[in-house]
Amino acid sequence: MRRLSQSKDENGEDVSTESVAHSVVISVWGAYVELASLLANSIYLLSSNEAVREKAFAAVQEAGSEAQKSEYLQAILDETLRVKPPSGGGFRMAEAELSIGGYRIPKGYVVSADPRISNADPKLHAKPETFNPERFIERPTRQMPKGSWFPGGIGLHGCPGIPFAMLISKVFLATWLEKFEDWKPLKGSKEDWVPIPIRIIGDKYEVEVTQR
Repeated sequence: MRRLSQSKDENGEDVSTESVAHSVVISVWGAYVELASLLANSIYLLSSNEAVREKAFAAVQEAGSEAQKSEYLQAILDETLRVKPPSGGGFRMAEAELSIGGYRIPKGYVVSADPRISNADPKLHAKPETFNPERFIERPTRQMPKGSWFPGGIGLHGCPGIPFAMLISKVFLATWLEKFEDWKPLKGSKEDWVPIPIRIIGDKYEVEVTQR
């Protein structure tokens, strides 16, 4: 907030209070909703993957107080974002005519970079329909082709809160795995996905946990 309130816009004018307030609201919204989506989806996907759960627990035990640095927990979160991305990408209006991949984009047209397309591309991810965190151990996201991985946006419009969100998520997962050995949907629980404003599993989905 301090940096925003002291910033200048593209015309050299002070950023308005309204713009600062808007940016803060967007940041809080993104942190709460997208983080909630990531954590809920990871719990959902892990519920049917015992081998992944146990390997994740072993990784947490090995890492101890440094669990937030675990590569395997990061791989689980990256794979969750790949299989169930929280959104379909952002929209941008072409300010001038341009060509992308052999396609002509006229000025004024709206384009979107959608992670659901590249995330399901078998050329990038073998057997993309499967939940397999190991793929990101073998090839971390930083080694992927440029522009092929953007769960939080890309370029100048990339979300600056991603590192913090990942830190929170790994701490949460580590704590969850230390406390619970198993979890499964309650009888009558429904997988009612809410698509707007962000894709997240609904409140009718509940799990029963087994403590360690």
